[in-house]
Amino acid sequence: MCLSKIIYFCFFAYFMLMSTPDIVNGAEDPAVKVNGGESLTKIEAIQNLEKSLSNGPQQDCQSSLRDILLLLQSINSTLTEQNSAQESFVPIGNKMDISDVTGGNLTGNIFGSQSSVGTVTFEIKATQEAFAPVQDEFQNAEGKVLRRPHAVLYTGDNLTGNYEHYDFQTPTYKGGCFNLHKHEGKIKSVDTEGSCVRLFSGSGCRIWSQAIYPGVDVSVDPKLRGVMSIGPCVQNEFEHVIQEPWNSSHITIQKIPSKLRSYANIPDIIPDYFTYSGTTAVYFNSIPVYSYRLGDESRLEALAGSFHIRHMRNPEEAEANRITGLKQSFYEELALNPETDEPGYAFPLELGGPADKRYNVFPQNKLQAAKYRAEIVPEIKNFLDANPENYVRLTVNFFYENSTTTRPSGMWYLMFKDGLNEITYGYVPNSN
Repeated sequence: MCLSKIIYFCFFAYFMLMSTPDIVNGAEDPAVKVNGGESLTKIEAIQNLEKSLSNGPQQDCQSSLRDILLLLQSINSTLTEQNSAQESFVPIGNKMDISDVTGGNLTGNIFGSQSSVGTVTFEIKATQEAFAPVQDEFQNAEGKVLRRPHAVLYTGDNLTGNYEHYDFQTPTYKGGCFNLHKHEGKIKSVDTEGSCVRLFSGSGCRIWSQAIYPGVDVSVDPKLRGVMSIGPCVQNEFEHVIQEPWNSSHITIQKIPSKLRSYANIPDIIPDYFTYSGTTAVYFNSIPVYSYRLGDESRLEALAGSFHIRHMRNPEEAEANRITGLKQSFYEELALNPETDEPGYAFPLELGGPADKRYNVFPQNKLQAAKYRAEIVPEIKNFLDANPENYVRLTVNFFYENSTTTRPSGMWYLMFKDGLNEITYGYVPNSN
């Protein structure tokens, strides 16, 4: 029953794609988003569907339903973009509405133009057992790759030679970071066994980092100059990706190149600017900063320091510090987008970061600034309130689209909690 409905709707969806024009306002068919990630043109969607149809009855219900979900998203985006780009093309609103993708059912409506088939209602039903796993894979496939990572690290190329195991449940530090103790500095290739891990050139998940996950080369990048530690990938590692089946239990993942170039997605290779020349030391006492690096045009590239209980500020103190800092002339030189940006602070003011020092200030998207503060301020404050004799060490590295821009496109941070022996890290994009 499931298969017959799938084949029927595949042919109907194929007709809908074929009936949409290839040209919109003289331009090529626009790329559309599939499930908020992959860019897919109409031609590519048709080719994917033709491939699915050619498999015929051999295609199981689960993979078929997944393909249909992707296809519906493609049709929806294609028709919506064409409608907005050329209003005369769709007199009555050619679009698709997916009203329900829960409870084992997929229902919705496709509204056609006056020159097409009119309004069509479709409904595909599957058993809860068949549909639920597909929906979970469709929405959370990357979660399966990120949860409880493990890997085998080899001393030879192409997964050969001596090896060492990594398991998220047996780390050196809380948070999943593990220092190699058998073959540190000698690793050349990694088998993640379907999960995602990050390799680090220093112990304690420090210095340069490389992500290894299904769909990328298993070889260690020479920029790392050896692997000393390993840890999990970050939770937003796969915000903009292309997912494809690999076998019955695994998928391959590719980060969208345009998103990588703009640093909207976290890059696979994370450099550490403290390994470059030009680092400046800071007298460490009243402020938590002990070193930083400024690049061309005084753009902020890296910052490091340690937070103690004496550095913490209440909201009123933080605001007073911000107002005082705004008097500095360098604020006028910040490459702020007036509609989306505000002065951001690599070390938030609530944690004792200075507002009057160029090395702590950068143009930051307002929403990302709020997200960044929400991620680290309560965590650090709560830890120090409960452990006033300990400290929290933080390093931040910034990423830019090219060598001349002064507005960063993203930031990577690494946090170590003294006493708790915990290491965590994350990536905050700076997209507009």
